[in-house]
Amino acid sequence: MNINLSTRRQILGIGVASVGALALTHVAKAQDATTQAAPAASDAELLRMCLLVEQVGAAYYSQVLASQNTRAYLPTELATAAAQMLETKNAHISTIVGALGNTAAGTPTFKFPFQALVSRKAMPWLGHRLEEIANGAHLTALDTLSNRALRPAVIGIIGANSANAGILQHVLSAEFADHFFEIKLTPAQVEMYISAYRA
Repeated sequence: MNINLSTRRQILGIGVASVGALALTHVAKAQDATTQAAPAASDAELLRMCLLVEQVGAAYYSQVLASQNTRAYLPTELATAAAQMLETKNAHISTIVGALGNTAAGTPTFKFPFQALVSRKAMPWLGHRLEEIANGAHLTALDTLSNRALRPAVIGIIGANSANAGILQHVLSAEFADHFFEIKLTPAQVEMYISAYRA
């Protein structure tokens, strides 16, 4: 395993290029009939959903690093990647909170299984899953936001999340099934998927 800066940049480039193609060709289509049938959410609801998925990701990487500070469970390269991903998540949160303004909700608390914080296999797996859920939420926002000025920021967030997912795939040298990447998720579905991690 070697997550050096060159590798990260290559994966980031692939992630951003891929998401640009997805956005331009509208590959982010709803394949789930439940999603298609759901009533349209307001821009504020969509942004709060996007904020939530970034908050759960930030909480996860933060707890991974806290465990690492107590005892070096993970390889240095993986811990470094988690720190970089946390920085990315915090930037996303700042962007979304700025768009929400006074309507932004508080920061929820989350708790993750200890094994997922310290295992060199479980940690990338859960991190990848959270990135998938995040992109499912952001794809819905990309396709549904009435304020088109917000969409470039959403595209950038999807690209960064795709890069994170690519790094986590690289760590395990394994292929993951993309459960959500091309499937839009409603706020209710997002809540269902992350409810297990609420404290």
